[in-house]
Amino acid sequence: MSWIFIVLAVGVPYGIHGRDGYIGINGPWCWISATYPIERLALEYAWLWAAGLLVVILYIPLFFALRGNIVVAKLVGIIS
Repeated sequence: MSWIFIVLAVGVPYGIHGRDGYIGINGPWCWISATYPIERLALEYAWLWAAGLLVVILYIPLFFALRGNIVVAKLVGIIS
């Protein structure tokens, strides 16, 4: 899954922008140049916010299940 993200994060911008300075020196490492601020923010922080949001969404039902508000009933007719 991470290789798909890496291939898309590198391949799609080169397909759209070409080799016109998309990757540049940014401090001590190479990163998206300052001429593309939207792509820089999206590839740096969007997936972090998405992962954090997913964790919050998954912890809400877990909280209520541990508290006893959500009870999972056994399914009838299924042999375990």
